[in-house]
Amino acid sequence: RAGDTLYTLKDSEFFLILPFTPEEGVRVIAERIRRTIAEHHWPVVGKATVSLGCTTRGSGDTRTDTLRDRAHQAMEEARRRGTDSVWFSPGETIET
Repeated sequence: RAGDTLYTLKDSEFFLILPFTPEEGVRVIAERIRRTIAEHHWPVVGKATVSLGCTTRGSGDTRTDTLRDRAHQAMEEARRRGTDSVWFSPGETIET
């Protein structure tokens, strides 16, 4: 999609920015990515799986590093739950 950006963090870690995407949209996109990778036969490696950690920006989130850290923690939780999984950690929302 226009505006979506993929960044490499480490050899096997990536950061995908989906601006103006609500929580349900993030969940749908993450599941689509997980399923596409799992169903594809990759040259050299054959089958592959992915663990995805997702978050959204809440009204209380003011720092980029907070979002990055929460996404990383969500990814670690997805890994703990086993390969080929998606874990979502919602953004901080301030009640007004």
